[in-house]
Amino acid sequence: MKKQKTNGFPPEANLYLNALRGKTVQPLGALTVHVAVTPEPVDYQGRTGLSYRRVRPGEVWAKHVYDCGWFHVTGDLPENALTDDAVMLQLRIGGEGLVYTNGGEPFEMISAKVIPADNLTVERGKSIVPLTGALTKDGRIDFYMDAGFNGSLFNAPFGVGIFRCAKVVRADPKQYAFYYDFLTGLSLYASLPRGEGTDLLSALKQAYRTALAGDPEEARAVLATALSGGPTDFTLYAVGHSHLDLAWLWPVRETKRKAARTFTKQLNLMGRYPDYIYGASQPWQFEYLRDNVPAVWDRIESAVRSGRLEPQGGMYVEADTNLSGGEALIRQFYYGKRFWRETFGMETRLCWLPDVFGYNGNLPQIMRGCGIDRFFTIKLSWNEHNRFPYRSFNWAGIDGSEVLVHMAPDETYTSDALPASTRHAYENYSEKDVSGEAMYVYGVGDGGGGPSEGFLELLNRQKTLRDTPKVVFSTAERFFDKLETYRDALPRYRGELYLEKHQGTYTTQAKNKRANRRTEYALEDAESLCAAAYLQGRPYPQEKLDRWWKEALLYQFHDIIPGSSIGRVYRESLAGYEKMLAEIADEQRDALRYLCGEGDQPLSYDPLAFSAAPPVPAEEDDALLATDDFLKNRYLTVRFLPNGEILSLRGADGTEYSAGYLNRLKLFFDKPLMFNAWDIDWKYHDRKGLTLHAVAHEIKVTESSVTRVNRYRHGKTTVTQEITLEANADCLKIRTVADWHETFQMLRAEFLPAVQSGEVACDIQFGTIFRSTGDKTPEEQAQFEICAHKYVDVSDESKGFSLLNDCKYGHRVKEGLLSLNLLRSPVFPDPHADRGAQECVYEIYPHRGPLSRETLSRAFRLNKPALAFKGEHGFDAPVSVDNPDVVITLLKKAYDENAVVVRLYESQGKPANAALTVRFGYTAAFETNLLEENAVPAAPARLTFRPFEIKTLKFTL
Repeated sequence: MKKQKTNGFPPEANLYLNALRGKTVQPLGALTVHVAVTPEPVDYQGRTGLSYRRVRPGEVWAKHVYDCGWFHVTGDLPENALTDDAVMLQLRIGGEGLVYTNGGEPFEMISAKVIPADNLTVERGKSIVPLTGALTKDGRIDFYMDAGFNGSLFNAPFGVGIFRCAKVVRADPKQYAFYYDFLTGLSLYASLPRGEGTDLLSALKQAYRTALAGDPEEARAVLATALSGGPTDFTLYAVGHSHLDLAWLWPVRETKRKAARTFTKQLNLMGRYPDYIYGASQPWQFEYLRDNVPAVWDRIESAVRSGRLEPQGGMYVEADTNLSGGEALIRQFYYGKRFWRETFGMETRLCWLPDVFGYNGNLPQIMRGCGIDRFFTIKLSWNEHNRFPYRSFNWAGIDGSEVLVHMAPDETYTSDALPASTRHAYENYSEKDVSGEAMYVYGVGDGGGGPSEGFLELLNRQKTLRDTPKVVFSTAERFFDKLETYRDALPRYRGELYLEKHQGTYTTQAKNKRANRRTEYALEDAESLCAAAYLQGRPYPQEKLDRWWKEALLYQFHDIIPGSSIGRVYRESLAGYEKMLAEIADEQRDALRYLCGEGDQPLSYDPLAFSAAPPVPAEEDDALLATDDFLKNRYLTVRFLPNGEILSLRGADGTEYSAGYLNRLKLFFDKPLMFNAWDIDWKYHDRKGLTLHAVAHEIKVTESSVTRVNRYRHGKTTVTQEITLEANADCLKIRTVADWHETFQMLRAEFLPAVQSGEVACDIQFGTIFRSTGDKTPEEQAQFEICAHKYVDVSDESKGFSLLNDCKYGHRVKEGLLSLNLLRSPVFPDPHADRGAQECVYEIYPHRGPLSRETLSRAFRLNKPALAFKGEHGFDAPVSVDNPDVVITLLKKAYDENAVVVRLYESQGKPANAALTVRFGYTAAFETNLLEENAVPAAPARLTFRPFEIKTLKFTL
């Protein structure tokens, strides 16, 4: 639909607004300010031990981004100020701050301008502080403020913190009210079709002159008629919000402070605006405030119980759903929903993910299995090539499970509350012929803060404003209750919600992604071992497992695991991963020692079969052979070109799987787009790229393997690949170690298999999704980079080519070429992203016939290898299943009772029957939802699965 031209703001609009601000807020006197700067936060008790210096307007107080400071503000009030409710304080420090009372409790926050709409409000950001709490008993001003400099305007992590002012001001309430009348009318006029609203423009000019002459009440009366006329028959449910990235352009420690500031502000607004409702997601931040900021937490509890603060969403944090594993996504809902239930006695049906970079095709089943049947986002409106067709719809996943979806039609989670924005929401709502309502999510987000007074003043004026939707303050739940009534009439969409943007997030910050994959599987393996030991009488370490899972879930926040945060976030998360992995390994060893006893017998624990036994000696492979350009074992024959590429890959029956080359290493120019860490140029592949040639190679032969080692060099970058055929293995393993020192380059491994297929099978959470390998339609071209977990596969009826990996996600599979994205080198927001030591393993598995369970089996084996240890004896698997298409992914103790839980799923996308063998005593068997709830009796020996169905069984002991 062609966008209609609008009037736009009159050229003199800023002059009008600045003049009116001068009439609204008038300075009464300056205050004295001292500051003590520290690189890291200092708590309230520690503030008095710091060294303070005087700071004056225009002076730099923070020389570095993320500097912290305690401000001490003192001064005297003008005469009669105590009895004037319009007198308050104004603080502008070029940063954020939490103002404390003399008693040490937070009572207000400030922040600099964060979004462009801040320029239009009276305060130009959050800068007004009430006198309450800032005064001593004798009426003097004396308070402290804990501040942070997180960069210059609009969340940019650059510059220095400049102190602007601290003064006593008087905000004339009548001029204040007129200012927002005027701004409302101005925005409405600007949004009307060109040539309309001439009466409104005339009234605005007349009202402006009247207000400047000193009669704001008469000015309001002049505007009232021009603004009246009532709303359309369409309603926007306005949800106050402050999307808070738990890390992004600031470290996690600053997020904790941002949370305290944000909630303090929003709780204050609830007291000033009786019908205002605020919503916040992510129990992680609630949990932090509960445990660390009791004064704010007490107010939060009260606001939730009174219905003024809505806990939103079922996830512990707003996690990326492309990269997070399936079990991790279940745990996001478990810890998130459990917190809401135990803390506030509430259940949620809503998944709240406004800012996540695409949504995997099995998320509907995972949500439904966790008691979630409603989903909110705005992100698909960011598509760069094809407009996503719906804003309200039913979304079906790969198994057929459905959830109700709404994407706020203003296409942002930080709407600015101006009439131009609410009108856009109405005009852009593609389902308005079905539903007469939509959601409108407003406030300052990303860095938190939420709505300011100006947002609420503007929306209050749109309850009955001409030519605009009717605005009502609401919770998200109330809106979805209404949308539910239209559910059967809404359109249906099946498959993944692919975001045509930010595909670089599948690859950036490779070490972090590798640590995440290792941690996910280490936690699953630890649970299975601890469950087996629990069945033998060992206490189950639930408290430790909870702690590890919660930390891992934090790192899956949608600006951490995607690689889109500052470098400090990754230094800290990698340290956290390393500590967790060491502790988890200790727990695994302790459980194995308990199960297998002390001894010197070599044993091997198989995490895929949940059993431990002496390792089986490898059969002799008479075909194992290597020459300078040739590797061979019983199953595969590999031939190399002098440059290191694989020329030929043949099976034992002579089938050729290479159509020219395999494992070609290529460097591509990685165009520095605005969202540098996030985005890849969708036409990068049109450039030729630079093929790396091995500068040296060697052959290594052992009794159990043959290896060709290729060494590459490009500038300061070195890459070493060990390409190995193990005895009796039907996979070719490629271990890549790089010392990466590139900028705006992308390293990819490319494969031209001798298989032609119109679709590629991609491993995702608890299933497989099939995507087109064509590159003709706009939709196909937009999917130039796709996300997959443990493998991708192209197959025809006679043969197939699977590429397995242990920590990579980004792939391109188009028109015969398969490309694995190994490394990127962006500079923003981390100028050193991925530089230095890197490691990954991928494998080629050529197979006869179409895709089968064998590809998944080998992919699991690569990611969950057997654990070697020593003990006295092995132990049998507590459970096993007789259908190879049904995968057991989890064995654990139940959370709240003496029971053991088993998780399984059908992996091949077809109906299946399976019998689960249970080798421990139990009193009853139940099938539950994914959260181990809603138990119904089950027969483990007679299980029926629909395609890709996930089942959870609970056995009471």
